[in-house]
Amino acid sequence: MRATQVLADLALRGETIACAESLTGGSLMARLVDVPGASRVLRGGVVAYAHDVKAVLLGVPATLLATRGAVDPDVAIAMAAGACRVFDTDWGSRRRAWPGRTRRTGSGWARHTSLWSGWEAIR
Repeated sequence: MRATQVLADLALRGETIACAESLTGGSLMARLVDVPGASRVLRGGVVAYAHDVKAVLLGVPATLLATRGAVDPDVAIAMAAGACRVFDTDWGSRRRAWPGRTRRTGSGWARHTSLWSGWEAIR
């Protein structure tokens, strides 16, 4: 799914999104902000390259980073969840090398698949 479609779908539902990135260095945000009207749903993003920045700004557990590394799927989920909390959005997203998403439920985070290729998002 293209950035234009993601933003249009979110706008139709009245939902918002924020991004957390690391190795992608802001390329996800760049794709989104290139879409006219993105500010209707896109609240902001963080490029957290260093482990301590992921922990401090996004709340990723330091032990998770130390034991599994930055590219671990659980780290991606934690980064997306952190973006959601920091920016007070319906969705938090992290670009990854493989697709998937998680969605916030009443009891925590539940994994879902295929939000859009290569983007990890939580709700």
